[in-house]
Amino acid sequence: MTFGGALSTLYFVDELGMKKHFLGGVIVLTALPFVGSILTGRWSGRLVDRLGPRRVLYWGHLFWASLPAFWLFASPGVSALILLGFSSLLGGTSSAAAVNAATKLITRLPPAAERAMYVAVSSCLGNVAGGLGVLAAGTVLHALEHWHWEVWGWTLVGFHVLFLGSLLLRFGSALTLIRRVRDPVTQPADPQDPSR
Repeated sequence: MTFGGALSTLYFVDELGMKKHFLGGVIVLTALPFVGSILTGRWSGRLVDRLGPRRVLYWGHLFWASLPAFWLFASPGVSALILLGFSSLLGGTSSAAAVNAATKLITRLPPAAERAMYVAVSSCLGNVAGGLGVLAAGTVLHALEHWHWEVWGWTLVGFHVLFLGSLLLRFGSALTLIRRVRDPVTQPADPQDPSR
């Protein structure tokens, strides 16, 4: 998930001209995700209670996975602010729903005595994976530093490769991994299941 997202701000500032529209860029990249999560936090919490955390986690990640598609097709100037503004609202909304669902699942998965250790270990692993994603993205960008390709008047650069890779990795992980998450309230573990 961090493969394309962590370095996307560099692309927005340098390639899409956010330096020229600094105030708009700050609003779009910082305020709108925050506003989206605030406006939908309570609603997404109710949605988790109504539909179940696993389903909301799945759909929240699918919507969040689509963000690099907006970055791929954003063109420099004011139009980038509009497209990125929409993606920021979508990102803030879907990530708030996914975090609500994940928090509910985390409180259900381990036994109460092991919950603190489970949260600590999963948080550490998530942060390490996030750091590795950023390192991998930096390596790809460094390797493609002078690369560009013209397609129908559209110039592709290393960031486009990064965003396409991020889009595929995000959808792949959401479609394959989240389906394997078991909600112990609705799907009790089978004692004969070796993956338990």
